[in-house]
Amino acid sequence: MEPAVANATASLSSAVATTASALPVPPAARLPSPFVQTAFTGLSAFGILGNLLALFVLYRARSGGNRKHVFMLRCLATNDLIVLVGRVVHMFVNVRWPYTKKTVWSCRISVLWRFFGLNSGCVALMMAVERWLALTKPFFYRKHFSLQLLKGMMAILCLEILCLMCAPYFGFGYGRYWDEKSSTCVSYRNAKKPLDVLHVYVYLGHGVFVCFAIVYTNIAVMKALCMKNSSHNQHTVTIRRTNRESSLTCNTASKEERKFGWLMFFLCITFLTCWVPQMVNTIIN
Repeated sequence: MEPAVANATASLSSAVATTASALPVPPAARLPSPFVQTAFTGLSAFGILGNLLALFVLYRARSGGNRKHVFMLRCLATNDLIVLVGRVVHMFVNVRWPYTKKTVWSCRISVLWRFFGLNSGCVALMMAVERWLALTKPFFYRKHFSLQLLKGMMAILCLEILCLMCAPYFGFGYGRYWDEKSSTCVSYRNAKKPLDVLHVYVYLGHGVFVCFAIVYTNIAVMKALCMKNSSHNQHTVTIRRTNRESSLTCNTASKEERKFGWLMFFLCITFLTCWVPQMVNTIIN
């Protein structure tokens, strides 16, 4: 199975997954309407099937293509699959047993789903950074940017997001956590203590940084791809027939780079579309 097929499958499933994961879990104070349940379940089911298909295709394509691309796409599909399955199960548990919404564990699980949602954007950012280094600093990329380094960076970034999102577990910040007096989940809008307000601004700053980094790296990648495509076309005009085989190899590589670049651009735009309104809402509140 070719990597291009895996990229196309992962782009569709990840876009649906990111959009569905951006939909809020129904609040604890009331049951979701049948329309909300149907829409959320339909989008989630489509995203789950798409991510399962993407993981299957990526598993078949693990021996070919760029191993870094396959690894990052697998991380993105796995992350989205977990959050989609988890949120669907969480919603139906709350609908079937409404009393579970007034438990501390229901709030803790809601915080965990938010972690997976933000982590998807950070994986998209890593994809953009990887392409940016490969196209703008090729010598540094080939010498230092290995698959092992990429895995280590992904693990560190994932741990940092986990600490940020799970800080309410330890009394630092609100973020849909538990209020013992009212026995309900509370949002960051209710933050009044200095540490809680600080957590809101740290969360906001992290989201703004990710969004700006995604925009910058995508612009740099698109610019590098356009320049590379232009120089490659000029070189192709002067090439001789004796070098046709090497020209075809170079052309195939550039096509694969462009496909992955556009895939990454599409995923990053999807993430920005889902998360920028939430960042603006945080500032307003």
